[in-house]
Amino acid sequence: MYVDGFFHSDCHGGNLLLLGDDRLCILDCGLMVDIEEKDADGLLALSLALAARDWTRVVASATTLGFLPEDLDAATRARAEAIVARIVGPYVEVGGGARAASSYVASSLFADVAAASTDLPTSLPPKMVLLGRAVLQLEGLALRADPGFKIVDDILPTAARLAVQNPRRDASGSLLYDLLTDVAVKDSGSFSPDKLRALLRSAKAASSVDSTRDLFLEDEAARDVACDEAADALDALGRDFVWALLGDEAVASAPPALRDATERLVPRVTDEERVVLDRLPAALASVAGDGAGAAGAATALARPGARPAGLADTPLGRVASLASVQGGAAGLADTPLGRVASLASVQGGAADLARSAIVGGDGASQRTLARVADGLTDRLRDRLEDAGLPSFLAPKMPLPPGWR
Repeated sequence: MYVDGFFHSDCHGGNLLLLGDDRLCILDCGLMVDIEEKDADGLLALSLALAARDWTRVVASATTLGFLPEDLDAATRARAEAIVARIVGPYVEVGGGARAASSYVASSLFADVAAASTDLPTSLPPKMVLLGRAVLQLEGLALRADPGFKIVDDILPTAARLAVQNPRRDASGSLLYDLLTDVAVKDSGSFSPDKLRALLRSAKAASSVDSTRDLFLEDEAARDVACDEAADALDALGRDFVWALLGDEAVASAPPALRDATERLVPRVTDEERVVLDRLPAALASVAGDGAGAAGAATALARPGARPAGLADTPLGRVASLASVQGGAAGLADTPLGRVASLASVQGGAADLARSAIVGGDGASQRTLARVADGLTDRLRDRLEDAGLPSFLAPKMPLPPGWR
């Protein structure tokens, strides 16, 4: 359906036959449906938006598919988003069948359905009605085999892979990338860690988490998107940390030439980047289930005695034990970089990626590290040239042959 725009609209159990070699034979092809490419793309976008619980995108996809007119005013669009969240939200969270029925309050559900049909200018395209029939039949079969089945989350790995591989869109304009950006931030496509958190939570709940993880490592288009965003985030985190170290007053009192060079080499984070940086630590902590979150972990790392006892008598340990050093470190630990770096999930993930690349020889991990490292180097080289300095001052990381 997503790829070819074609589906069987009468897939009840009597029309499905399991052959002896485990192939599935679909019978009675009298009710087959063709849909246009734009509708196939719209259904793919709708699936991803539902998995991310992004109701704004859900309504946008519904508009593309013809359920709502494209000329909705802002107030009606906002009302549609609220109604969809109340009607579809519980179903997406718990799955179909009896669990979905038990999650609704009947009076509220009827009121919302009535509002959707009378207050909103909705329509039901015939082909979408047939698609709904097919989805309900297939979901019913799946629930008989697996009562914990959630159709939206379970199709997420496949939908995400198809979204980045979609031949009708280039990699930088993939449906997955679109979903992870927030146009509400200064009316620009700013990367949204909150949307990433919602999508990864769906992936963790899905039946095939490994394929979702592999999506970002094995698939070239998805890996490039993820690596470019990681390089942007690391670059912004580093620049923000440098300014926290330098302090605005110290830079302001420096000679004009030095101040100008500093601003060129280490640009201050933009308003859009600040929004992302402020939300990133909590989003990562929430995805990984780090409990108390980044701020608590950063405070714990800064406490006296938090380091291993065996390191206390080393020069580094003695320096770290100084109250003045701990005070300064505590202040820097509260920066976005400090909060992100203190997350056990971030530390473990970085270690696992490095171990897979260096010890395991995993090609996808190696290419991931190379892409991020090259991205950071390219950003620094551009700033060196902007400051009138030679770009060779930022050499490429000496990664082993074949990693690029």
